[in-house]
Amino acid sequence: MGLLDLDAKDRTLDWPEAGDTIPLLFDVESRALNGIALGESFEMLRLMGRPGNPDPLRSGLFKYFGLGLVAALVRGKIDHFGFIMLDEDAEGFAPCRLSIRRRDGTEVEIDEQSTAEQVKRHFGDPDGSESYGGYFEYVYEQPRLSLVFEFTGDGRLVGLDIYA
Repeated sequence: MGLLDLDAKDRTLDWPEAGDTIPLLFDVESRALNGIALGESFEMLRLMGRPGNPDPLRSGLFKYFGLGLVAALVRGKIDHFGFIMLDEDAEGFAPCRLSIRRRDGTEVEIDEQSTAEQVKRHFGDPDGSESYGGYFEYVYEQPRLSLVFEFTGDGRLVGLDIYA
């Protein structure tokens, strides 16, 4: 039986309940959310608790609705974290509140009130940007890490994806 055998039972059923009030801290230096690093096995997500969606291994998405968090897997490893500030797809995500610890040790708080102007003030000019369908993105490239902030046309933060 393989690691991601789709006929197997949901391997997260015995995980503890996920809390909706866990403070979220992403550390840029260690590339980790609350100590769970990008590239680690999905089993590390046990520390966050059982996700809100059933059978997350089948979809490759661990959805923590109360935290506004999605962990996406590729071949059983954490590929990226998605932080949802504005649930435009009405999936039931609460707005995420996230602290980002930068390489210099300072922390930046982002949430549903954050704007493109504030992100630029904290992170500087983006390394890349793109506009599409009434939205735009700022991309910040760090060593071994990409931060992609998505905004509405008027500059409100929709979400952030962090990739290794």
